[in-house]
Amino acid sequence: MCGIAWLGKTGDHGSLLQRGVLCYSASTIQTKALACLRALAWAREIGYSRIKLCTSSNALVQALRSNGPHEITIRWTLESLSTIANSFLSCLVLHVPKTQVAKTRRLAYWCRKNKFQF
Repeated sequence: MCGIAWLGKTGDHGSLLQRGVLCYSASTIQTKALACLRALAWAREIGYSRIKLCTSSNALVQALRSNGPHEITIRWTLESLSTIANSFLSCLVLHVPKTQVAKTRRLAYWCRKNKFQF
């Protein structure tokens, strides 16, 4: 069991919205992919149309950019990510340093530790 979390922000100085859930995952990259998928689904649900998705997983960014075969544990999640990403007017996926997503990492850890979702 692992915790995943995401933050949503409107504009440069907009309000910060955060969510976290528990999930099952077979690997680190699957965990990161599930977090991104849940974040995009949530963003679409609340009406965002332009997305900048930041992740500390370079492997995930490379997997999303490649058309090559993917291991089965992430194949369906990557396909779902691509499908939902294409539903936005724009969706930019960026690899960033872990320090830039530190708050999200703390939220995910807290969800796992406390077996809590919000």
